[in-house]
Amino acid sequence: ASITSSSNNAPVDVMIEPESAVKLYCAGCVGMAFYQTSDQDADITFSDVVNKGDVTVDGVLKFDSTERDRSMIAGIVAKAYVKGTAAKGMISLTGCVNEGDVTLKNSCGSERAYVAGLVGDAMCSDFTETSCSNAGDITAEGPGKYICLAGHIGIIMRESATNVTVNDADNAGNITLNEDLALSADALPSAPCYAGGVIGMANGPGSMLTLNVAGCTNSGTIHRMIANMDDVNENKEVFSFAGGIVGSIGNTHKVSNDDFVTAVIDKCSNSGQITFNQYTGENDYKEAYHYCS
Repeated sequence: ASITSSSNNAPVDVMIEPESAVKLYCAGCVGMAFYQTSDQDADITFSDVVNKGDVTVDGVLKFDSTERDRSMIAGIVAKAYVKGTAAKGMISLTGCVNEGDVTLKNSCGSERAYVAGLVGDAMCSDFTETSCSNAGDITAEGPGKYICLAGHIGIIMRESATNVTVNDADNAGNITLNEDLALSADALPSAPCYAGGVIGMANGPGSMLTLNVAGCTNSGTIHRMIANMDDVNENKEVFSFAGGIVGSIGNTHKVSNDDFVTAVIDKCSNSGQITFNQYTGENDYKEAYHYCS
């Protein structure tokens, strides 16, 4: 599957009827790019694809305990997924540009939200991005259990070995998460946020992850504001992981000693400010944990 020299200039506005959907894929160019194969390599490529339209989603997804509700929002492609028993498949972006703002409003009903300038959620064995840029602001409002925001890739993961290479990426868009934890104080056991100028989270669950990021720059600010911390139950944990280039790198489900993470970030620079604000009201004892670089 290949998309080449394509563009979108029109805004994309989506209003979700209350609890009418479990999953949402919304983007300026492609909602979901999916390729399934069992015995051969599969590639999804985007070359010189440009989005200039703002992408805005407002509404609450229907909670389903049997299937995780997720919001995937991006300028180029909301979700890119190569699936196959051969555990082989590449997603590549070359010369792609997003100039539109990407905004997810009222996301309190979404268990997971992936919001980014280029790709909201990528799942594959090999991922490459070369000479792409984002100038649009990335914003999410309302608490979620698991939120990933980034100028380029919200989250990239795969249950098999994952090789991620990003070269010469530039982000100038501001990244903002505004949360009111009172809206879902008892529903969620934790409220982690992963935010990065280029990648929000790179994760290789249950296998190996090799990440190479080179020649990338970020000048956009990264900000998380948390309101009503005092309405959170005592067992709820609030975490923030933010980086000018990558928010978090990890292997969340290590199965054996053969599972490991190799990460190289080379000749990258960040000039964007990273800030956190939290407001507790009357009870100031509640802690939040913020990790930034």
